[in-house]
Amino acid sequence: MDRRNDGDRLPARSMSLLDTAMDKLGERGKRAAALAARLLGGWLLGRVTFFGGCAPLGPGFTGACGGGAEGAFAAAGAMLGAVSRLGLADGLRYAAADLLIYAAAVLLRSMAVRRKPWFAPLVCVFMSACVEAVYLYYGPGGARAWVLFGAECLLAGGACVLYGVLLRPGERGDRTGPALMVLGASLALSLWDIRPWGVLSLGRLPAAFAVLAGAYAAGAPGGSLMGLVLGLSLDAAAGTPGPCTLALGGAGAFSGLFRSRGRLASAVCYVTANAIAAFWAAGPELRSALLFEGFAASVVFMLPTERFYVNLMPREQGLGKGAEAALTDLLERTGLAASALRDLGRLLEETPEAGNNDEDLLSVFDVAAETVCRRCRRRDVCWGREYEDTRGAMVTAAGRMDKRGEA
Repeated sequence: MDRRNDGDRLPARSMSLLDTAMDKLGERGKRAAALAARLLGGWLLGRVTFFGGCAPLGPGFTGACGGGAEGAFAAAGAMLGAVSRLGLADGLRYAAADLLIYAAAVLLRSMAVRRKPWFAPLVCVFMSACVEAVYLYYGPGGARAWVLFGAECLLAGGACVLYGVLLRPGERGDRTGPALMVLGASLALSLWDIRPWGVLSLGRLPAAFAVLAGAYAAGAPGGSLMGLVLGLSLDAAAGTPGPCTLALGGAGAFSGLFRSRGRLASAVCYVTANAIAAFWAAGPELRSALLFEGFAASVVFMLPTERFYVNLMPREQGLGKGAEAALTDLLERTGLAASALRDLGRLLEETPEAGNNDEDLLSVFDVAAETVCRRCRRRDVCWGREYEDTRGAMVTAAGRMDKRGEA
């Protein structure tokens, strides 16, 4: 009996050990992915330059990652990015700032003050100022040097604040939208000059897709704002007088105006507006690139499911966001409800057998939901995130139908 019991226990032990090993492997995999993301993010942001050779975003990202292994990988990536973009001589100044910021985060991590939201940005500003002061002292001097000195320090601190919102979203409230736009603009600045196929830019192509997706999810205001931010960043990186801003901003606004017509209409509108802006404001080489990238972004835009874009849509806001926003939201919801009720009533009139079902009143809504909800853009919201509200509305309507005796 003991042998049988021991034999029965062996598979359970083996499965327990296997589950533990898989859990550890999963945790290690997540940890490795997080460290790789810090390294890659530091390299990408360390490559971003302003004003002809200033690279303050790498130190800002290092400060946002803090001490520990995450900060070490971020600092290493930022140092590599700065050196690869600016060369060894000019890149060492930013590598020194990255190293000092990480060292301060490690040495001061036992202090309670490090948890204050202003501490990491202040360290970034101070360490950047210490390094830049040496170059300012031995440099040519002048007003321009002092302006660049202040701008680099402030950009390093501001980048630390915004990247910290993405890395620790619960600490500074819900400001992920602006932080994501700044991160997207930073990546566009970093990758705009990388063209693996000679025409498509690794910075402009994702920017075009982001504008198209933002316009479809948030409408014309969101699409135009995202297009202007990314377009200005790309024009600043390339030194062009504004064709990317006009193409992305105008196409984002025009595409967002027709988002209610569906994804295909939004994509066609985006490609059309992008082509008009490219022919109007861009030179021959950039014009070809914008045309190819706009078309490629529209193809990628059609690939994800509708649920992907529904999750990108902004949450419904309350009255605290302003009377105008609340009124607009109320009118939109009222229009959708009226349209749904009109379709439901027409369908019930055309389906008399559904109203004669005395066994299950809720079955009346099966045909209606199958017909009306299937072609509604908000079906994933009603039957997903707001399923309980939808079900409650149907139960309430069924109760009134039961009392009245008819639909």
